[in-house]
Amino acid sequence: MTDRDRRLPVLPGFASGPPTLDEARRALGGPWEGGPQIGETVRVRGPREERVGVVVHASPTHRDVWVGAGRIVRAPLAQTEPVHDPSLARVSADACVFASLQAGQRVAYEARDGEVGEGVLAEKLRFGGLVGVDDGRVLAVGFRMLTPAAEGAPS
Repeated sequence: MTDRDRRLPVLPGFASGPPTLDEARRALGGPWEGGPQIGETVRVRGPREERVGVVVHASPTHRDVWVGAGRIVRAPLAQTEPVHDPSLARVSADACVFASLQAGQRVAYEARDGEVGEGVLAEKLRFGGLVGVDDGRVLAVGFRMLTPAAEGAPS
């Protein structure tokens, strides 16, 4: 898997300028609720096909499942079932790391343009977060590209 595979194509079509915060929030799935199944590998049964992926967000009635190439599908709980798929271990680990992050926490990120840095997780959303960086910008970053900042990093 390349780093490019880890990026969610969450903000396509903003060539005229950066997205607004509301556009970024929508692209990253809206407010985080959590759920105990984050990181679980599941099969999603659809009307035409089945997909295997990783739960990145869970509500009492639905699961948001990363199914590859940065795509996420929302499925009713009844259409998902746990499966074992070692090829998704890295995605599962990334989802669990993201689930452990808290708003206000100092994080390390890799932005779509390859920029690597640290900032504060200003807002945690379903598929990623809004990260405030020291120069005053707010970046929309997918869940696979966020980790806790190194120990001892200033907050």
